[in-house]
Amino acid sequence: MAININANINEAAAANAAAAGLNGIERKKSSVAYQYIKKKIIENSFAPGRDLSEEFLVKELGMSRTPIRDATKLLEKEGFLNIYPNRGIVVRPIDMKLVEHIFTIRELNEPYITAGSIGNLPLKDYLTELRTQIELADKISDRTARQNRLMELDSKLHWNVLNTCDNPFILSMMSTVYDHNDRIRIYTSTTFMEGAQREHLEIINYILSQDTDGAKKSAKNHVFTSFEHIVNDFYKLGNSRIRYSITN
Repeated sequence: MAININANINEAAAANAAAAGLNGIERKKSSVAYQYIKKKIIENSFAPGRDLSEEFLVKELGMSRTPIRDATKLLEKEGFLNIYPNRGIVVRPIDMKLVEHIFTIRELNEPYITAGSIGNLPLKDYLTELRTQIELADKISDRTARQNRLMELDSKLHWNVLNTCDNPFILSMMSTVYDHNDRIRIYTSTTFMEGAQREHLEIINYILSQDTDGAKKSAKNHVFTSFEHIVNDFYKLGNSRIRYSITN
């Protein structure tokens, strides 16, 4: 599935590199390494459970060990890698516990973020256009192309609503959560977008009509139904025997 994650990763990379106290050329190299590795993980090019040795990453990126180590430490902190001293680096597996954690955070925060976006004028103009794009995408005859376009618009909706949030702590946390969310969707090959687009349009309409209660309820319902579809796709992959749940 085609998800444009480059812009999101670039923003997160800059913020995390700065937070790590890096500077100058070192920060630039570490940021490039961070972006590259994270993109590969989200796209599942570096598959869950894969060993990533420092030697491999040094050759892959053509860098010294220092920026590679800075990048992998950040990615471990964000939950994308597991680093084992004297043993190596492993891409964190995707399991139902990770899914439960991601969707619990989404359930607790997205209603608040969605309601808080009401009244943002730039977002209002953007969502008016996005609504039209979703309606047009739903008419694409090729199923794969339709799914990919709806997935792309879904990502744009969530990121643009999130970017209206003026709480830097929520913004930082949810940026990482959405990156994990994209990774999970790609991994499970989730294809429920043709039903989800109705929920996206509902969220957009509540925001545009400045209905705070409706926006909160529709956002929470969207998270819950998304979770249900992800769980079902996990069962199809045979990755879980235990069904976790979030509240509805």
